[in-house]
Amino acid sequence: MSGNKANQLNIAIVGSGIIGLSTAHELLHAGHRVRAFTRDALSEITSSKAAAIWFPYLARPVAAVNRWSRESYERYLTQLDRPEAGISLVDLTVLVKEPDAWWKDAIPPGTLHTLPPEELPGDTEYGYTVKAPLIETQLYLAALEAEVLKLGGKIERSAVSDLVELADDYDLVVNCAGLGARELVGDTTMYPVKGQILKVKNRADVRHTIADYSFDAAGEQAAYLIPRRDFLIMGGTSIKGDWNTTPDPELTTGILERCRRITNANLDDVVVDEVVVGLRPGRPEIRVEREGKVIHNYGHGGAGYTVCWGCAKRVAELVG
Repeated sequence: MSGNKANQLNIAIVGSGIIGLSTAHELLHAGHRVRAFTRDALSEITSSKAAAIWFPYLARPVAAVNRWSRESYERYLTQLDRPEAGISLVDLTVLVKEPDAWWKDAIPPGTLHTLPPEELPGDTEYGYTVKAPLIETQLYLAALEAEVLKLGGKIERSAVSDLVELADDYDLVVNCAGLGARELVGDTTMYPVKGQILKVKNRADVRHTIADYSFDAAGEQAAYLIPRRDFLIMGGTSIKGDWNTTPDPELTTGILERCRRITNANLDDVVVDEVVVGLRPGRPEIRVEREGKVIHNYGHGGAGYTVCWGCAKRVAELVG
């Protein structure tokens, strides 16, 4: 732990997903005392269900998201030599409908390359390869939680229903409640974005691929193939306002069809081992701002792992 003890604050963090844990880590390094409150176990939170490849998705405002994404990218690069963290750098193929993708400013120089037409699958018009961090969620969350505890942070399994009441016992409270912020602070601009993914057996002929449908008018369809250590993730959906976490067979069929269109691999013999559903914390814009004794850090949409370290850095700046 670093920092001036004279300026050390007692800080409570509500939420211990990727946003809460990265924020706790940053504040502990700044020399503060931190206690995080979480309602759910690490294996049950939304962050544990994410495909978790670095890529700006379903998040605004664009300029801030690109900046936070770049800062997070740079942090992941420093963790590549730690096997227990589960971070690897992969060649991500990104298929787009227009050549001037909004997220290009987030890409570090020298890591973005245009694909020649002969390498594009189906009727895709534009594509790029990006060196992107891939995060094995269970490994990364467990390692990050262990680091927070090692730095002196505390994690308490307890639900928080009143930030003002909690603030009476702390110098500051950081709200990293994700979708729970809708009820916790009455933010009616928050909405669930239902994501359904498939876990299938890994295949040597499938590479990391994502089709950027993040700002489609319909806003519901996505397509991505993410090989992980133990399985291949096929996705997905981005259904706004849907709270239902029961797997939908029709959505599974649609995912399989879309994934076949974005790869040259033959996926006809794919066997689905598991269907996972999670609710992303949607909001028109990510909220990172201070309000008296409360600092808000929520509404990250589908970009939690992509922007987490940049947002945590901003929280530390707001603490002062």
